[in-house]
Amino acid sequence: MRGIVVSPRAYKPTQMPRMWDEEMAVNHSIEAEEGVLGCLLLDWMQAEPEKVTRVMVSLKPKHFYREKNRWVYDACQALYKGGHPIDQVTVTHELEKQGKLEAVGGAAYLSHILSISTVPLNVEHYARIIRDCYNERRNGH
Repeated sequence: MRGIVVSPRAYKPTQMPRMWDEEMAVNHSIEAEEGVLGCLLLDWMQAEPEKVTRVMVSLKPKHFYREKNRWVYDACQALYKGGHPIDQVTVTHELEKQGKLEAVGGAAYLSHILSISTVPLNVEHYARIIRDCYNERRNGH
């Protein structure tokens, strides 16, 4: 008995899964978001204070697509504005104070960001990507 063969081109779902809708249909770069956060968590403010200042001034939490990345960046900004160092320990503590640590995925998510962190020299470029994606989302592209 022969089975029915369905060509992949013939398959057209009536509704895309919600994850596709949120994660693929909207212009964003999770890699750039995690890249910026990873660079900040590496505590390289001592080595590159001018770059950190430019990123902190030009990039706002609202520019981030992922809500949990917004919260992590907001914690980094709070520490920066308070004159405190930014690293995994201080950001974890700040998120805990704000009641958002578990919502972002706990210390495990911050460890994940650190484990995939890229070259801190590129942080301004990553910030520009995040802002560009935000502007495209805002303008409906």
